[in-house]
This record gives sequence, structure tokens and C-alpha cells, in this order.
Amino acid sequence: MTQKNNPFLGKWRITWMEAWDEDFFDMEVPAFILVKRDNLGEFHFGNVQGEIDGRITNSHESPRMDFTWAGNAEMDEAYGRGWIMREGGELTGCIYFHMGEESAFRANHER
Repeated sequence: MTQKNNPFLGKWRITWMEAWDEDFFDMEVPAFILVKRDNLGEFHFGNVQGEIDGRITNSHESPRMDFTWAGNAEMDEAYGRGWIMREGGELTGCIYFHMGEESAFRANHER
């Protein structure tokens, strides 16, 4: 997939998380996930922030980006993996903490 056709580019505002409510995920900044042209990026929700390294695959009916991430949670080192897919104008995905919690999420593209 060419970078020009990357459906995940840009900053996405996280609007829902399965495991945490809005009071938590918007605690420090409005929660977001950002994907850059090189499939690197970042996210921040609650007291968790990280850098992502993604790979786009077409193994499903639509493109999917799987990523690993490294960062911190409450100032402690944290890392894990996740994935995102585009469903219409919305991003859906899941983020996993290595040997810990996980949460599905939804996000809308910021203009």
C-alpha cells in the first residue's frame, strides 16, 4: 500500500474506550492516536502515552494496521501492541499492555 493511500494517516480523537470512561481517557489531554506517513506515530489517553511502530496489512476485507508501542503509564515504563481498522469515517481498534490490561477503542479523524 502506498503512503498516499494510507487510510490511517492523521490525528484521530479517541471518543470511546471499552475499559475506561471519558473522565479517565481525557484526564491529561483530549485522548488521541496519531499516524504519520512512515507508519510511526503516538497516542495519549489518561496517564498513558506511547510511540507506535505500525505495519499495514490487507489480510482482512479492509486494510488493518498492526503496531507495537513503547511508552509510559503513570510514569512507569509500559509497552505492548495494538491494531486499528477504518470503518467508514471512524477508526476502531484495540490496545494491549504487555501482560496487562487491554481496551477496544473508537476514534474520529480530527480536521
